[in-house]
Amino acid sequence: MTRLGVLLWLRRQATGKSIVDVARHMGVTISKAREWEGGNDDPTRAETRKLARLYGCSEEQLFGSELIPEREAWKVLDILSAGELPRDL
Repeated sequence: MTRLGVLLWLRRQATGKSIVDVARHMGVTISKAREWEGGNDDPTRAETRKLARLYGCSEEQLFGSELIPEREAWKVLDILSAGELPRDL
């Protein structure tokens, strides 16, 4: 699990998208989208731009290089310390 993966998961949750929605929009398998969120693989630069458009944010916001709200920062720390992403409902 990586910070990047957690941030991708948080963006998806915040926009109400399912992992299936992401995979379809990105033209990748569900497994690949899960790998990005699980920190097992990173999206390419082109995929990064496409993810940012999907989530309605800049690439900087997507990867947390811009300041993120405190409540999201705490979620990232909590998830990283737990070692796994919460399950989608």
